[in-house]
Amino acid sequence: MILGGGTVDITAISRTAFGTTVHVPYVSLAATDGTHKVVIDTGAREVDVVKKPHAHRWPEEEMENVLRACMGWSLEDVDTVINTHLHYDHCGGNFFFPNASFYVQRREWEAAWNHSPYEAAYYDCGDFCKTRIPYSRWHFVDGEEEIFPGLRVMLAPGHTHGSQIVLLDTREGDLCFPGDTFTCAFNLEHNIQPFIVVDDRRLFQSMDLVRQVAQRIVFSHDDQIKTGMRSGFYEVPDPWYT
Repeated sequence: MILGGGTVDITAISRTAFGTTVHVPYVSLAATDGTHKVVIDTGAREVDVVKKPHAHRWPEEEMENVLRACMGWSLEDVDTVINTHLHYDHCGGNFFFPNASFYVQRREWEAAWNHSPYEAAYYDCGDFCKTRIPYSRWHFVDGEEEIFPGLRVMLAPGHTHGSQIVLLDTREGDLCFPGDTFTCAFNLEHNIQPFIVVDDRRLFQSMDLVRQVAQRIVFSHDDQIKTGMRSGFYEVPDPWYT
């Protein structure tokens, strides 16, 4: 699901040469095992005004509308929200889901409330404060955990101190939503880290983790992702290390 986006220089999502303009969508993934209704990452709260003056979100990209169009769900139907991390463009729509439980790494929760000056531009504590999401609705993960059969999260620090990836068992194999461990296919194919990094060494370890466990990837900010996609996601080369 695309929840808005904007046009920026490629340096906003990847450490590469300045001068190439790209469209950067805010990508969310919805999934179900027939029982649970899960949303992974929820976009920015006010995409037109929060941090990104160049950004937009069309009416059909509003969470309520896109969720209904793609899955036939209402906001009230969603019982589980997983945040890969707590940057404003990945958790800003959490408050839309009144009946959901929220999963994030404990390390990320702590880092978000105690961020460095460098990270201040990317964390908006109003997105995850107790007045928006009661503390009792958060579930804190320590490392790797199977949330439901076929749905697993794994700690993957580097982009933030507590980033996690999400791995889903699907008909096309193990599908990974890596958050901003990889923002786009360019990062993976050229082994270039995303623009925002708090720990280079750990980030490259996390990038290798994704290559090791994922068969397909849904990138968080890649223009090749389209609303309504259900198959045909990026295929990780196998063997990836050749």
